[in-house]
Amino acid sequence: MGVDSNNITIVPTPRDWFTTVIEYEGRGRAEFSDPEGVIKGQVKIRFDEFGESSIEMEVDSIDTDELHPGFGLIGFLSRMRSGSAMGFIGGPGNPCARLTITTEHGIFSARENIFYGFGADISSRNRGRLSFQLQSSQFDAAEGRVAKYWVIPLRNFLSTFMQQHQNLDRHPLRIFPTPIVASGLSKRRAMNADGIANQRNRLIVFEFNKSLGFIEPLADFDERKSRLLEGRVRNTITAVMVGEVGTNSIDFAELEHWFPSDFLLLLGLASGVEVGSAVD
Repeated sequence: MGVDSNNITIVPTPRDWFTTVIEYEGRGRAEFSDPEGVIKGQVKIRFDEFGESSIEMEVDSIDTDELHPGFGLIGFLSRMRSGSAMGFIGGPGNPCARLTITTEHGIFSARENIFYGFGADISSRNRGRLSFQLQSSQFDAAEGRVAKYWVIPLRNFLSTFMQQHQNLDRHPLRIFPTPIVASGLSKRRAMNADGIANQRNRLIVFEFNKSLGFIEPLADFDERKSRLLEGRVRNTITAVMVGEVGTNSIDFAELEHWFPSDFLLLLGLASGVEVGSAVD
């Protein structure tokens, strides 16, 4: 990417690394504890920028030694053990201890606070559909390397984004990386080219973990801002906040000790608007 030394026609171009909708699909395994057993099936997962999620499993098998012969899937999830009348439809459900979905690009998983609803296939006692609701989850990329950066998508954050920093001009997670201005231009043309190159170089710069981080508006920030101010939407992602992981662990249990979730409160106080995250 650069600026044409003759016509100055090349302008900042947005990268497409960030999306406001995340979708996965793969083979799922749900582990239950009382009675013990595993339910398997194909799963479709979708998260959108409004905080809505959909995790649906089409059940095709149940692996357990305690399946009630008369009730199948419904009986297993209702805690009706084989050879026993314990459990009843509508009672406390069989706790789901772990959910794992293996996708083309990695493994999606949840280990606690897994809630679900279900519907059975009347033509087959061991088939049906499970719908999961999760308070937290994680995705481990199949070809993942050591994590270098963290990202928080910001909801409803509005700012004029007046800062720049040359060390961040072509950061790998910039929405609009700043083009390189060709050398050898006249002073006037160099000034014009520099103005074009930096027209989308709008940041809020901060220091975290002894390194630079930044907040950058999305490519369609102005339209998203208009929708918010005109009341057409109540929540929408407007920007991303990016920083370095450093030597910190990204294991889920360790995140609460260092991940900068308190930044959201500070941003809200600074902007006068409650700021949320798509990963709340």
